Amino acid sequence: MDRMITIRGIGKLSVKPDMIEVGLELRNRDMDYSAAMRAASEQQAALRDALSKAGFEPSELKTSAFNVRTEYEGVHDERGMYRQVFAGYVCEHTMAIRFGFDTDMLSTVLTAISDSIAEPGISVRFTVRDRESISDALLASAAKNALKRAELLAESSGVKLGRLISIEHTWNDPDFVSPTVYSSNAKLRCDAAVEMQVSPENMELTEYATFVWEIV
Repeated sequence: MDRMITIRGIGKLSVKPDMIEVGLELRNRDMDYSAAMRAASEQQAALRDALSKAGFEPSELKTSAFNVRTEYEGVHDERGMYRQVFAGYVCEHTMAIRFGFDTDMLSTVLTAISDSIAEPGISVRFTVRDRESISDALLASAAKNALKRAELLAESSGVKLGRLISIEHTWNDPDFVSPTVYSSNAKLRCDAAVEMQVSPENMELTEYATFVWEIV
């Protein structure tokens, strides 16, 4: 039987965010479908106008989700029976604007939004621009880690590594988001936005790959 050694390599990187993503969520409800859609359109236009004043092109505001649905609520009728009744049409529109890490620009964006008639739910995430390069670096780190551990174990056991027999990698989607998160479901105060200074935590990323070597 061939003698083999199997090692799971671990790649780790601490990455500093270089991009800011501002998520915006609009929600409108009306008993009339057209009125709900019209209100959503007006709020979206207000957001695009506000961001244009902050220096962004309209195309930079990206839609990540758009949903129109009916909503019902439970009520008791005159006989005390519980039933569901139509409560209106709900239009939900989720968008995001992304830009390089710049806390002054973040303040400008939040202030511009707070000055508009739109009142979106707001979340701020700190992430990275070049995810592919970081993923490559994580895999390279995992390979180096596996080789180092395999050589150490082989030397300690009085054997040598032979040819590399196999590599197994199960795709892992790292969470390229800093643990530092700012969120708000209410209209921002301009003075609070202007004073915002943020120094987000690094992203601690991990990747794995399994290597099998022959032992000689």
